[in-house]
Amino acid sequence: LAREEGKIWLIPRAAPGDVVDARVVRERRGMVEGEIDAVLEPGPDRIEPACPAYGRCGGCHLQHIAHERQAGLKVGVLREVLQRSGRIEAGPVEAITGEPLGWRYRIELHLRDGHLGFFERRSSALIEVDACPIARPGVSAALPALRAALAGCTRRLPDSEVELVEAGEGRVWIVLRPPQGAKGDPEGLDVLVRVLAPVPCVAGVLSGRGRILAGEAAQASIDWPTIGRGGEDVLLRVGPASFTQANPGLNRALVRAV
Repeated sequence: LAREEGKIWLIPRAAPGDVVDARVVRERRGMVEGEIDAVLEPGPDRIEPACPAYGRCGGCHLQHIAHERQAGLKVGVLREVLQRSGRIEAGPVEAITGEPLGWRYRIELHLRDGHLGFFERRSSALIEVDACPIARPGVSAALPALRAALAGCTRRLPDSEVELVEAGEGRVWIVLRPPQGAKGDPEGLDVLVRVLAPVPCVAGVLSGRGRILAGEAAQASIDWPTIGRGGEDVLLRVGPASFTQANPGLNRALVRAV
């Protein structure tokens, strides 16, 4: 967030204290959306991102800022919004944080023309990666194995949304969904399941509605940490296709705070 001659600039991947050379991407009345061409002077909070795909990949937004500063900056944004929109002066705000890397137990990938990866920022172009630093180790390690299996397939594979969910013991559940607006392709889905299910790190394959496509139905669940009515720690057994928070380490803290 920057200001120049009465205009507000919104510049992704900038950090407080940066001096940047930025160009206009889109301009509306009183506001400019910009893009950094060069960081001329880095601010004190800027660091080298942990992921080599950061900046191109559309997933992460703050890896260029030191982790210990990110929560404080978010609190500052919250205070500013409350003051500007509601004339509310926020009292003390406690930020509950977790580890910067290796916390996401589920990630969503895109399969397009037989290639598996993330979408580029502001684009549907695909980035193929061999690791995802914010994912749990078992989930990240599955990426090269799955890409190798897909590359060895000689049949046409349907485009699909591919969610990897940690299953424990270094394995993952795979949840397959058709792209938004696309019709299902039962024959192509069957081929895709036959390609992915035999990969050693795969515990099983499910549809987006939770139907077992490969693997043992009795094992199609994960342990999810939460808080019981008496405040005790409990584990829920939930299906891999069910919605849960992406960070199990912070889920108990979230429920306890609520």
